[in-house]
Amino acid sequence: MHRRRALASTALAFLLGGAPPGGAHVLDPEQVVAEIRRSARDADFAVLAAAADRALPRLLVVAVDARWAAVPAERRRRLAEAWRVLWRESAYQGVLAVTDARGASLVTFDADGHARLRAPAAP
Repeated sequence: MHRRRALASTALAFLLGGAPPGGAHVLDPEQVVAEIRRSARDADFAVLAAAADRALPRLLVVAVDARWAAVPAERRRRLAEAWRVLWRESAYQGVLAVTDARGASLVTFDADGHARLRAPAAP
């Protein structure tokens, strides 16, 4: 568990060009949301919103804009996996959704947590 969290933190930091969080402490849900929002400001894609769903607080919805599709697929996949691990570590049985601005799913996860990218829905 600690190894997975450390790998996810390191992957997230690497993907976003920053330093990994210190130690192996677990971020609380608000910190995870704030980190996704903060780090995305300087990235080559835009996170339009990142928030836990009011009706389902274990669900984190990260909405991205059209620039998401221009990011290399492997980087998008690894980033989504890192977000998922961080969220699952901070929110009990947390579930992550990466969507476009309209709410269409852009990423699915298999039973092992591996991300599978979905093509954006036609307008």
